[in-house]
Amino acid sequence: MDALQIRHEIAPARADVAMRPALLVFVRGPLAPHAAALDTLWARLRELPAGQRLKAYRLGAEDKWRTLGAADTPPLSQRFGLVPDHPGPWPLALAEQPGSPSAGATLDWLGLPPVRGLERASHLRFVFDDPVSATELAALGDLVLQHLPVWWGAGGYAFEFTGGSPDAGGQRMAVLAKRHWATQVQHLSSLQWDALAGMPSVNWLVLLGPAFLTQAGLSIEALANAVEPRARSGVYARQGLHGLALAAGPRPLTGDINGQDDLAPYAELDRLLAPLRLATHRPLAGPLARPEVLEAWLRRFDDPQGWLAADLSA
Repeated sequence: MDALQIRHEIAPARADVAMRPALLVFVRGPLAPHAAALDTLWARLRELPAGQRLKAYRLGAEDKWRTLGAADTPPLSQRFGLVPDHPGPWPLALAEQPGSPSAGATLDWLGLPPVRGLERASHLRFVFDDPVSATELAALGDLVLQHLPVWWGAGGYAFEFTGGSPDAGGQRMAVLAKRHWATQVQHLSSLQWDALAGMPSVNWLVLLGPAFLTQAGLSIEALANAVEPRARSGVYARQGLHGLALAAGPRPLTGDINGQDDLAPYAELDRLLAPLRLATHRPLAGPLARPEVLEAWLRRFDDPQGWLAADLSA
C-alpha cells in the first residue's frame, strides 16, 4: 500500500491597506498643558462638517464605544479627563461608525508624557474613508493653526493599515508607495520620537510651527518669502496664529506615477523643506525596515531613480 502523504499548506499572510485622506498634527510634549486650546479647537471642530460626522467615542483602553453627545456638552478636557497633572498617556478615539471604525471618519487624540525624562510628541489624526475636498482639508489645517501650538503637521493622502498581518501590511505599503509617491507612510509608534527631530516627507498640506522651524535654523518669515516665487510652481503659503501652512498644488493627490498626477509641486515643496526632513528614521515594517529602502523612500523626490530601483522583495 502506498504511503499516505499529507501536505500542509500555509496560506500567505495577507493585509488590508487603504489610501485615505488624513490630517496628522504633532504637538511637542504632552497635551495636558494645552487643555484650554484643545477645548476651543474641539468646539470649533464640532461646527465643521468633518466634526459633525463623529458620533461615538472611546477613551483609553475601553472596548465599548459610547454615543457622543450634542455640541453643548462640557469642554473636551473636562468631559474626557484631560487635567493638567494627568499622569500618563491620554488616548481618545472618536468615530463616525463605531461598529466599524475603519468604514467612516475617525479622529484620534494621543497625549504622551515623557518616558524616563525623554520627551515625546503627542498627536491628533483625522482620517476620512472617502475623498474630501481641498477646501475642507485646508479648513481643518487652518483651524488647527488658529488654536493649537503645532510642532508640525501633514495633510493629504496617507496609508491606513486596516487589518491582517502587520508584516504583510508593511510589504503592501511599500509596494503601493512605489507607485503612489504623494501618499505618506505615517508610522505613529516611531513618530512619537522621530517627529521631534523632523518630518519623514511632505504631503499636500504641511503645517509648520515656529519652534520646529527655529530648531532647524529657519523662520516663518524666511520660509514665507521663499515660497512666494514658487507660486508659479504650484506651492502656496498661508500664515496662521500658530504657524505656517504650505500647500503643494490645488488639491491632494495619491501621486500615481502610472497616471496623470502632477508631482512637480510636491517635489518643489520637498526641496524647499529639505532642512526639515528626518536625517534618520526608525525602521518601519516590511521592506521599509531595511535602511537603504527607507532612505530611498525618504529621498524619492530628490532621487527618483533611487526609489524606482529600490528592492522591495522580502
